[in-house]
Amino acid sequence: RERFSIYQARGKARGKKDTILLTGYYEPVFEGSLVAGPPFVYPLYGIPERLARRKNPATGKTQFGRKDEKGNFVSFWSRKEIDGTGVLRGEELVYLKDPLDAYLLHIQGSGRVKLQDGTIRSIHYGASNGRGYKSLGKLFVDKKIMKLKEVSIPSIRAYFNTHPEDITHMLNHNPRYIFFKWGDDKGPRGSTGEILTPGRSIAIDHDTFPAGAIGYLVSKKPVLDKSGSIESWITFSRIVFPQDSGSAIKGPGRVDLFMGNGQYAETAASHMKEEGKFYLLIQNSWELPQKSGTLSLITDID
Repeated sequence: RERFSIYQARGKARGKKDTILLTGYYEPVFEGSLVAGPPFVYPLYGIPERLARRKNPATGKTQFGRKDEKGNFVSFWSRKEIDGTGVLRGEELVYLKDPLDAYLLHIQGSGRVKLQDGTIRSIHYGASNGRGYKSLGKLFVDKKIMKLKEVSIPSIRAYFNTHPEDITHMLNHNPRYIFFKWGDDKGPRGSTGEILTPGRSIAIDHDTFPAGAIGYLVSKKPVLDKSGSIESWITFSRIVFPQDSGSAIKGPGRVDLFMGNGQYAETAASHMKEEGKFYLLIQNSWELPQKSGTLSLITDID
């Protein structure tokens, strides 16, 4: 009470005031091969030699792009260009057997690959092509293929299994592309460099909220039955730590909870789209870096 103030996130620009949308992400495990060959033909790339970085003169933030033939800084190739033309051939890190598996690793940012000799190696985010993120789930809703509440990784996978002709152009809807590097056995690291803790580490918009604060989250999580299916949702509340960020996590109304790995993590993260409340404990000595109107000071503390 003497050293900290409690703030509540003002929440979504549209919808209920002071309410955030909570989603989940996890560390997937997919089969892969270091050598290309059917069915392992979908590559994950290392950080390309032609990827260039510079400080945006307007914002001071790092921009990713490439140099053209004249030495000018231009946008890096899009997902469609990278996957469709083989422009990065020779810079493959590992090959997966399903294009959706590769795409999901781009979305989750890190994971594990089980190689053909049984070895399991961690693979982590290395860089991006700098392009903006466009949601595959929103595309399904916009095309009226699914309703928002129906969108999940299992439902998307089921759709592509029955409509394989749609997968390429629908994945290309998202021009953003992630490049990877091999990691260690300590687990995935967030954008702050800290090792992520399942159920405690969260991704937020660090332009909106201070990364070093302590968070407190109130929302719902699923309960699974013996078969691994969701049987109910229960309310939970806990201390959380803003240790990560994400291209889809923007503004004061979004929080992404790291769920870890395994069946529960995959199922929970694949279905979690819950409303909740998000609070920050911020030291009074800090100069609060926030956009106007993103946080509300809580003065009545029980």
